[in-house]
Amino acid sequence: MCGIAGLLRPPRPTPAGDPDRVLVTAMAAAMVHRGPHDQGIWQDGPLTLGHRRLAICDLSPGGHQPMTYRHLTITYNGELYNQAALRARLSPTVPLTSCDTQVVLAAWLQWGPAALEQMEGMFAFALWDVHQQRLTLARDRLGHKPLYLYSPAGGGIAFASEVDALLTLPDLPRRPHLPALHAQLLASPALAADPQATAVEAVTALPPGSLLSIGPDGRPARRTYWRPPTPHSGHDTGSGAGPPSTRRGRAAGGLGSHVIRATTAMLMGDVPAGVLLSGGLDSSVLTVIAARRASPAAPLHTFTLAYPGDAARPGSDLAHARAVAEQLAPRVALHQVPRTDTLALDDIDAVLDPAVLPDDPRHPAILATYQAAAGHGLRIVLNGQGTDELMSGYLTRPWFRHLLHPDAFAGLPASRQARALTPDVLADRGGVHARLLQLYQSMPATPLERAQHLLTATQIPHILRFEDRLAMRAGIEARFPYLDDRLVGWCLRHPQSIHIAGHSAPGGAQGKALLRRAFSPLLPAPVITRPKQVLPHPAARPLQQSLAALARDHHRDLAADPLIGHLFTLPNPSELDRLPASTLFQILGTWRWHLHLTRPPAPPRPRPLPGQAIN
Repeated sequence: MCGIAGLLRPPRPTPAGDPDRVLVTAMAAAMVHRGPHDQGIWQDGPLTLGHRRLAICDLSPGGHQPMTYRHLTITYNGELYNQAALRARLSPTVPLTSCDTQVVLAAWLQWGPAALEQMEGMFAFALWDVHQQRLTLARDRLGHKPLYLYSPAGGGIAFASEVDALLTLPDLPRRPHLPALHAQLLASPALAADPQATAVEAVTALPPGSLLSIGPDGRPARRTYWRPPTPHSGHDTGSGAGPPSTRRGRAAGGLGSHVIRATTAMLMGDVPAGVLLSGGLDSSVLTVIAARRASPAAPLHTFTLAYPGDAARPGSDLAHARAVAEQLAPRVALHQVPRTDTLALDDIDAVLDPAVLPDDPRHPAILATYQAAAGHGLRIVLNGQGTDELMSGYLTRPWFRHLLHPDAFAGLPASRQARALTPDVLADRGGVHARLLQLYQSMPATPLERAQHLLTATQIPHILRFEDRLAMRAGIEARFPYLDDRLVGWCLRHPQSIHIAGHSAPGGAQGKALLRRAFSPLLPAPVITRPKQVLPHPAARPLQQSLAALARDHHRDLAADPLIGHLFTLPNPSELDRLPASTLFQILGTWRWHLHLTRPPAPPRPRPLPGQAIN
């Protein structure tokens, strides 16, 4: 897992001093947290590639990037979970190390862009074909790994794993993208209708499941190589013959096999892996599977958030996580990650992402769990995200009902609208909601399938974006077994109704029924029967008080910020206590985000690689 960057220029006389190498070196240095173990810069004619390496598979110098094989050179960020199967299909004359980067190169050499259809995993890469003088940028199917783009005024393209890296370019305009900000505040980033838009005007994202190719003529050509399958596409739905209980039992067995396979595959690597264990069904299943490879001498490390009072609450995440860890002891070690119910400016600054406005006060706690994993020497952490979107896990949530009734859909973005917005922002509400409605109506017609596909297209990329950002800030590779390519395909091809137990009405039904059935023999009963829980928030009152105090202390700065004035109606200091914590977090986060965007980047501080000293 790594950070990648690059700059492709139109043909021109090369100025003295190799300026592109300097620029790409600075871009890579801005992502040192994504790759603390190695760095590399490579140039050929109009192209400069940069790389920062987090060593996971093949810890030797053989994994150094950018990597060249014959006439192909790549800078690659990702993991191929089916690399062993691909190796077996590649030409036996291809010399392969244990690094999956070389597998990607060999696969591209053998199959060209069709190699993307063979690759199972998470990835974003830039590949240069010196014979064709062609640069190809590609991103995985669901958007596990990010790739951001900027087109300089003089032509060409710059790209990087993080917007922060692009912001080191001196000619990039550091302006907010107001339409994207309006859309986020009017409907939340989890319902983004435009997968290319970012919060920075000059920066776009390469959409998931797509590639961008730039040949000698300099014209970019983008195409989509993967779209979510539907139950109506002619694939086997898995219902088969026999009574409903028999069909459901077969489906549960099929789902369980996919989950075990995906989880086992994502334990691959030359470093140990841990699990974020919330005590819910999803993470508990991952824990029981991963624990099979652990031992008392080398236990599986798991991490659970603990807010004040959680230790004494029988129904807390911590209590359920303890039950799972105790059942699997001594092969599982549970680590509590203590958190307070208050936030400081440093907490907000730590989770800023230039690609999107900060909007979730739980993100500092998520970052803390990844930091705790890094503190125990881990580089890989399994994360249970994805089941709710793919297996009707949100069925009992009130907002999910908007997705099941087309006439009520307009209530969904309205329910996620930020508070205290200005008339300038609210004037865009009709357009934002119309674009979401158009996207919603383009999904499969069955209400459950439509809901599932909308969440797959919007919420899953949003979750993967912030999880990748927070994990990589801590130097951790987050892996998502439930978002394995083949498992996602299985879920999308099967009718969503097979995941629902109970009455058909949302209030009397429960999602993730197959997952519960498949793993009920392996987990404590309270975990199997536990109702759907969201990741805990800090306690509302202490959080609101701490954020209101911050807003009062910095009210003059907030009032002077033109972006705050454009987006929010800022109350007087004496009235800040009336705003909910979520709104205060958005206002404070937007102010800090704008400062981060408009301040010139500080010169990167040199950091030694392992075993290297800096004089």
